[in-house]
Order: sequence, then structure tokens, then C-alpha cells
Amino acid sequence: MLALGLSNGLGLWFFSPEIEYYVGFSGILHSILVYVLLTTLNPQPLVYSAALLGLALKLLSEQLAWFNSFYLQPIIGDAVMVDTHLYRALTGSGCSVDRCPRKTAFKRRR
Repeated sequence: MLALGLSNGLGLWFFSPEIEYYVGFSGILHSILVYVLLTTLNPQPLVYSAALLGLALKLLSEQLAWFNSFYLQPIIGDAVMVDTHLYRALTGSGCSVDRCPRKTAFKRRR
């Protein structure tokens, strides 16, 4: 969880220095979602893979020039910081590397 928290600050510091302040929880939700989807793929791999693909497409669309990050301004009072969604999703995938389910070709002998 410490890595998930630090990733946002470091990501904004190094890759988005023009951002002066940040408030929100959506970035941490992205990291938790990616982490859970990657570490629990086995129960229903098609559903989980579809969810990961949908999230990846959402993150990609948020990074395109035509995306309007002010679409929620009347509700939340400011722009959505879509860069934090990307930074935290990447951190969630990085944290899941050692915990991803793997299929092995050989079964253990007992």
C-alpha cells in the first residue's frame, strides 16, 4: 500500500510537474482494481481479461488530446486528474507481478 501511495506523488512530481495540487481517491481505486484483476485471473479469465481490456481502453482514451478532463467540473469543482489514474494503474500492475497466478507445465510430485 505504501508503493501505491508513493506512486502517485512521484508520478506527478516527475511526469506532470505542471499540476500544483491534487485531491481525490480515484487513482487509488484504479491501482486496487488493476491489482485485484491481475492477481485473481484464474476464477473467470475471460471476464477478468475483458475488465482489464476495458480499463486499459479507458486509460488510453483519457490520455488522448480530445479527452475533456473538465466533464465533472460542475460536480467535483475541478478537472479530473487523469494522469493519476495511469500512474496508479501502472503501480497496481507492478505490485501484482510477484502475485499473478501462473499455470505450470509440471505438477508437483507428492
